[in-house]
Amino acid sequence: MQSLNGSSVDTSFGPWAGPVARGGFDFTLLFEESVLSIPIQCLFLLFMPLRAWQIAQDDYKVLPGFHQPAKIATLAALLITNVAFLVLYCLNSNQITHTVASWPSQSLVIASCVGLIILSWLEHARSFNPAFMTVTYLFFSILLDLPRSRTLWMLGSSTDGIAILFTITMILRVAALVLESLEKRRLLVPRYRRIAVPMTRGPINNALFFWLIPLFQKGYSSILVLGDLFTFEPELESEYLYKALAETWENTPNKTSAAALCNAWFRTFPAHVLAPVIPKILVIAFTYAQPYLIDSAVRIAATPQTQPYNNYAYGLIGGFVLAYAGLAIVTGQYTWRLSVAATVLRGSFISLIYQELLRAEVMTPDMKPAAALTMMNTDIETIVAGVHHIHELWGSVAEIIVAEYLIYHQLGAACAMPISLAVVLLFASMFLAVPTGKAQAAWIQASENRVTATSGILGSMKWLKFSGLTQTVFETMRQLRLTELSVSLKFRKLLGRSLLLHLVIFMPIWAPILTFSVAAGLSKDGKDKSLTLSSAFTSLSVLLLMSTPLSAIISALPTVTAAFESCRRVQGYLTSDKRWDLQDPQSELDGVNEDVDDDKRDLEAAVYPPVLPVLELGRAFDSVQELDVILREDRDLDNDDIVASVRGQFAWTPDQLPILNISQWDIHRGQLNIVLGPVGCGKSTLMKCLLGEISQFRGDIWTGYTGIAYCDQKPWLPNEPVRSVIVGDGNFDSRWYRIVIDACALERDIQLWPEGDQTLPGTQGVSMSGGQKQRISNRLTIREKALARTVYRP
Repeated sequence: MQSLNGSSVDTSFGPWAGPVARGGFDFTLLFEESVLSIPIQCLFLLFMPLRAWQIAQDDYKVLPGFHQPAKIATLAALLITNVAFLVLYCLNSNQITHTVASWPSQSLVIASCVGLIILSWLEHARSFNPAFMTVTYLFFSILLDLPRSRTLWMLGSSTDGIAILFTITMILRVAALVLESLEKRRLLVPRYRRIAVPMTRGPINNALFFWLIPLFQKGYSSILVLGDLFTFEPELESEYLYKALAETWENTPNKTSAAALCNAWFRTFPAHVLAPVIPKILVIAFTYAQPYLIDSAVRIAATPQTQPYNNYAYGLIGGFVLAYAGLAIVTGQYTWRLSVAATVLRGSFISLIYQELLRAEVMTPDMKPAAALTMMNTDIETIVAGVHHIHELWGSVAEIIVAEYLIYHQLGAACAMPISLAVVLLFASMFLAVPTGKAQAAWIQASENRVTATSGILGSMKWLKFSGLTQTVFETMRQLRLTELSVSLKFRKLLGRSLLLHLVIFMPIWAPILTFSVAAGLSKDGKDKSLTLSSAFTSLSVLLLMSTPLSAIISALPTVTAAFESCRRVQGYLTSDKRWDLQDPQSELDGVNEDVDDDKRDLEAAVYPPVLPVLELGRAFDSVQELDVILREDRDLDNDDIVASVRGQFAWTPDQLPILNISQWDIHRGQLNIVLGPVGCGKSTLMKCLLGEISQFRGDIWTGYTGIAYCDQKPWLPNEPVRSVIVGDGNFDSRWYRIVIDACALERDIQLWPEGDQTLPGTQGVSMSGGQKQRISNRLTIREKALARTVYRP
């Protein structure tokens, strides 16, 4: 009976218990205890104190309830059962269930149960989501103890007590796993109930994407809107991403190096960059487990149908289920983590570009603010595509190495044929990757030029119609489009060559033909391994799997190269000339009285000042535009009344004579200052200097405040209802709203508009006249109740 049950082999490491013991399909007990049980207990006990200390520092996030006592009661029952299991071992020390690893294994299990109780108590009250470490430990301990449970039941009737007790521990672990996997969103304290949904997910929910089911159901029953989507975790919000990347970028010593921006991003978000590595390794492992399963299936199909082989077949079915289920799960995790990394890149890069746009020197002739639009779209999407493919490079190389080893194991020297084809494809792809990336970068540049011109044209459509230049402008747009198509032709040709190369040396066709021909020839001559049915099927499956990483490399190399080229374009934009604020604010004026009557009196004082200083801009005889200050005042004012002072020169380039030459211009409190001059004499440039928007200004700009309201000659209006434009992000105040309407002379315009103050200005205010746009733009000087108002009108 003992030899039949395999008691003599259970004390050996195995791992196979032999062809006689338990139907010829089982592990030895020593292997199950030493390999399937002890390592996972040691890992849990190693990391549990660190996690317990970390979570103990947090505050309470979950309200008391029956959930936590149920967890603790289940884990306490598990502890008691495992103690009883160890006692039973001690009372029956001569049982066939005992090995040299039984006592250490069970002692570690009891210690793990104590750690589970402590960690579960802390995690339940102090974390938003189900405990990752607890759920992971319970899941894998159940999975790895299934073979041991089967072995104990098959040892014979004399071990039924131990088998029953061990099965009870398995049931309690399943119950604990279910309880630990329950989410706690409804149990959170009130101040945490509005946190992002992803922060309350558990490991199983994340692995199987159950958290997407409510979104799919809602999308199936109704049209999804933006508010239906889940909010991001705090670490994925653009503000956090921008601050992290901006800090690293500012501390980068050499911003002009070839890959400075890419390196800065990698250093800032290493966790997101490396997160797909482990899932990719698991994808490779599950993928190349298939040839072994196929080899075993072919061997079983060629053997007689006896009891041991039937057991092998049942086990093989389980192996296929585990392989394909695991492949589905890890592929989903790999793709999800790539998407998260792409989201991090998009959020950080776009925010950085936007902030740099606000600091750009907009008055320089070469500055094109619309270029940022192309970077935020085409360039960023190109870089995101590169992020999706960057892990395919090393992963595909690893897959090819593994596949080549498997082919060598099956066919011997014939493995040289597929690796030769692979090397040819790789070198050809690398040869085409660099010019393909550069050609795509040139295409993006041409697209940027077209989009920039189109944006400017659409914003000036009314004036183009008045001037009769519509046909000329349309022809210019057409030529820009033709130029873009001409530039993109090179990229399309190179991409077509890459695809054609892959089709000519198509691995699923040519690799099996050439490989099996060489293998058959070597086998016939007796120089290598013979070609059998199982080796043929296994090698064919490996060759078919090998074509996938080769295709991935062929598509990934040009994509990653183009991503680096786009990253260099973004880096060049970020390192362009910046505006340096030359203002010297000496003091900050106190805020105005919030009382509406006082506000109205302030407005009246600003509209009807007692003195009107005039600044006239004229032309010098040397044809260089200069500034002649003529300040006419009826009375002298103290220096304390000066709220701003400008003195200095401005020229577009250092070798030019100054366009503006201001000896001294003082702006006094409570006065309306007027700047006069012909077209192109520098009035707008003077206003930009006063605001500190021009870095080329050489001189001093002194201000007694920092809050300046400015109305540009070409006001920018969002395409939102006029009322929303006037109110902005603040709360609606009906009395102050009426004051702003009256002060800006918008009452009559609102009465004439069919939809009143709900009228949309259109893109760049195209549906409104120039005066209406200026009057709406003036609301900025009044809406925020700013004391200092600098208003420019052409």
